[in-house]
Amino acid sequence: SGCLVGRAKEPVKNSTK
Repeated sequence: SGCLVGRAKEPVKNSTK
């Protein structure tokens, strides 16, 4: 969550980078 890895499985709004 909130990182490049989290962007793949979590919503974009949860990803900071």
